[in-house]
Amino acid sequence: MQPATFAKTAPVFFQRLREVTEAYFKENNLRKTGDLRLYTKTAVLGAALVGLYVVLVFFTPASAWLALGLCALMGLVVASIGFNVMHDGAHGSYSRRKWVNETMAHSLNFLGGNVYLWKLKHNENHHTFTNVEGMDDDIDIKPFIRVHAGQKRYWFHRFQHIYSLVLYGTTYLFWIFYNDLRKYFSGKIADHTPVAPDEP
Repeated sequence: MQPATFAKTAPVFFQRLREVTEAYFKENNLRKTGDLRLYTKTAVLGAALVGLYVVLVFFTPASAWLALGLCALMGLVVASIGFNVMHDGAHGSYSRRKWVNETMAHSLNFLGGNVYLWKLKHNENHHTFTNVEGMDDDIDIKPFIRVHAGQKRYWFHRFQHIYSLVLYGTTYLFWIFYNDLRKYFSGKIADHTPVAPDEP
């Protein structure tokens, strides 16, 4: 596969995009980092995670179905922390304070992942090669799920809208116990060597 290249006008485009974005936040008097809504969401999700964990470990429900339901709910809470807390922290947009961003980013480590590898995979790889087949590791979930026109189509993809939620819910374990280890020992993400991020 040929390596992806960027047009010579790319720096001009990104500079103009940054100027327009900065102007939007300034004109609308918006913060580029989280506010009370995000902090409240963090507190609610954190309390829900601790509460569910305590109930499941120390007050295990007698009904297996209730226990499974609480486990599924806890899985949703964990995913919500990843999408709402860790993601913003790792991007440096959770707070104006760098140490707060790093603390929120490290919630991923608390949940079993690794924020250092996540930053390489997401901040450096995904945001450089967004939706470029063969380069963006975030869309490499083939052959089970097809998310790009350049990926091979199989007959079972017509049902992926049905099974994708269950499959996506189990990929966290695959990500932690296989993908992260493969990236770490090979030193590659989507067949290229990433540069360690200095900033989120």
